[in-house]
Amino acid sequence: MFPVEKSIPVRTVYDDLAAIQSELDKCMHCGFCMAVCPIYKTTKTESGVARGKIGVAEAVMAGNLQIDDQDVVDMLFNCLVCKSCMQNCPTKVDFGRIILALRCAVVREKGLPWVKKAIFSTLKHQGVFDLGMKTGARLSGLLFRQAGQQAIAPRASLALLGKSAGFDQNRRLPALAKKPLRDRLPDVLPVGNPVARVAFFTGCSFNYLYPEVGEDLVSVLQENNIAVVIPRDQGCCGVPVLVHGDIESIRRLGRKNIDAMDNSGVDYIVTGCGSCGGPGNTIIRKYSGKIRCMGRGRIFGAAVPMIFPRC
Repeated sequence: MFPVEKSIPVRTVYDDLAAIQSELDKCMHCGFCMAVCPIYKTTKTESGVARGKIGVAEAVMAGNLQIDDQDVVDMLFNCLVCKSCMQNCPTKVDFGRIILALRCAVVREKGLPWVKKAIFSTLKHQGVFDLGMKTGARLSGLLFRQAGQQAIAPRASLALLGKSAGFDQNRRLPALAKKPLRDRLPDVLPVGNPVARVAFFTGCSFNYLYPEVGEDLVSVLQENNIAVVIPRDQGCCGVPVLVHGDIESIRRLGRKNIDAMDNSGVDYIVTGCGSCGGPGNTIIRKYSGKIRCMGRGRIFGAAVPMIFPRC
């Protein structure tokens, strides 16, 4: 069991936009982000790049723009959160925190669109989400056609309906696995005289899209004499929810996953997913230094964003 943290900050940038001011102050408006931003390469507009969005943030905080103005909202959500700009920034502005703080501020002011609210509500109820994904896998052939070994594309009727939203026949999506990873493997995969005992945080992508990769990861661990536990109460890591500004949902998902890991009695938590294993994940914030991301071959330290304001 891991020790329970006693000290948790009472305010985060996701609760109070003013808390992001120190990051905004780092920006010297040099425009280096323009060289690597995929949105700017497409739009060629200042509003598409990090520098422009930082300018919008400064205007909102100065009271010159309203966070719920639709033009502002569209601009803030026209970002992939790929963080390429951060890699090219000479002053190391954490634009990831800035854009997520702004999106959380939008949601506090306007609420979530009903479609997002419906989708995110299923994520908070793992049984409902699991049933939906399995049903989708069985019925996907009605709406999608095979477009490669592990890809599907919309059939003509669905593509026609979604063409205005860019959902046309050229769109490629990963195919849902007929049988999820957590249904393929037992809760505990023991080995003789293990050198370590780890919990496998599968995430949604390994569980529903790439279960074969998850099975390979488990095989590698067992080959190295590591016992594997797959907590059944785990769910979505919450990253898809956070990037849309729904901080309360990610806190609920995070608490659920932390409880699942707490009860696993392991030495490490292992993941192969870049999103689940990223520094913004709530489990990593809780157990910094205990998480090993096999895909990146590193242990994440304590320099991670704080998601939870209180226990």
